[in-house]
Amino acid sequence: MSDSENPKQVNNNDLRNAQFGGSLINADTVSAGQIGDNVYNIYYAHSNIKNIQNLKLEPDTINELVNLLRPFMEDERSRRPFLVLALGNDAPVLQHINWSGAVANFIPEMLCKVADYGEVAPGKQALWTLLEYVRSQVGVDVQQRIDNLCVVIQS
Repeated sequence: MSDSENPKQVNNNDLRNAQFGGSLINADTVSAGQIGDNVYNIYYAHSNIKNIQNLKLEPDTINELVNLLRPFMEDERSRRPFLVLALGNDAPVLQHINWSGAVANFIPEMLCKVADYGEVAPGKQALWTLLEYVRSQVGVDVQQRIDNLCVVIQS
């Protein structure tokens, strides 16, 4: 008996404020492993990050930044080399970053430091420089996500 024929079946597709990647499927008829990428939602209200306001970004934008940067900063050993390649070995901001900790804490804290640092060159924000480097390391779909952040970050 299909869902439409079962009078006791109740479907609630109210997805207000939901965040997901991919599309809706009928899980009763589909058997699959992970489809698409992971989505991480970081809640900052009770975070120990004191300077997150300095980014002047909406929580959705910060979540997008965390999701974009996570693959490159998952473990502590990869963080410093990645940021050195992105910002340059002599960028003073690197000396102020705490390289340890869980990635969900590290990335927002690092973003605050990089945003506070300001420009790496006249008219070139450190945060955008970091994202340009990330952009050079990813496929077209992720490049488009980064391009969409350009207006928000450079304003």
